[in-house]
Amino acid sequence: MVRVPNATETFALVVFQMIASIGLACYSAMRVTPSPVFPVLYFLGGAWLLAVWVLADCRRLGLPTPLDLGWAVFAAWPLALPYHLLRTRGAKRGCLTILGFIGVFAACYAVEVIVFRLFVQWR
Repeated sequence: MVRVPNATETFALVVFQMIASIGLACYSAMRVTPSPVFPVLYFLGGAWLLAVWVLADCRRLGLPTPLDLGWAVFAAWPLALPYHLLRTRGAKRGCLTILGFIGVFAACYAVEVIVFRLFVQWR
């Protein structure tokens, strides 16, 4: 059985990504350009939730957090998240956790494609 670290934060991240993916699928299926605010909120929400996840992970592991760790993850999550995971878990477990994140994003994309196809067929 796989144990999910930071279950509450992981759940919030997955729910956010699923809702955003379904929204993107609906916009695409209806051939409507999203509001300019949507991509901004999508990026900011995802980056913020990843920063919250890393901070919760540091608390869970008992690691001291520098004052600007959340901001660093928020601003540069594609670099900061893998660095944090590899530093705190080692190469094997860190790579497995990175694959877990990639799996979440791939599952959200798969849901987006399914919703898009169902929405197009329904129309």
